[in-house]
Amino acid sequence: MQSQQSLSIHLKSPSGDTLRIENVLFEVTFFTHGTVRYRFFIGSTDSMGILRASYDDIERIRRRNAEQFIMDYNTPLEECDDLIEVAAPSESALRRIAENVTKIFGASPDWSLKWPANCKVTVWPSKISLGNGLTVVPMTAELVTGM
Repeated sequence: MQSQQSLSIHLKSPSGDTLRIENVLFEVTFFTHGTVRYRFFIGSTDSMGILRASYDDIERIRRRNAEQFIMDYNTPLEECDDLIEVAAPSESALRRIAENVTKIFGASPDWSLKWPANCKVTVWPSKISLGNGLTVVPMTAELVTGM
């Protein structure tokens, strides 16, 4: 990812309609030479079902992680491939992650303080290539029945 690149993630129904669901948490996976390098929670959707994340936003996350795990987070984003994967973890995955983080660090992860609305949708992961400037990422999501 380069300094001029950013993402705009949009929740869409299978028919292409906008899904205005707030607080769906997304993660992005970065690769180097096709191998997974980083996986970051980058934030949650706003009331319009959109999440915007700039290079600076994601670089702040990488640097914060590097403060505790310098050897795991020493590759600059610029050295990562342009191909990334965007996903919204399931409710059960989020619960497992929060439980593990709490066990290891003795505190809940920041994102769990306002529990994500990922239980409302099933989102299909998407691999996309970052373009110059803003890359819009339509994420197909299906409403979970009973919500």
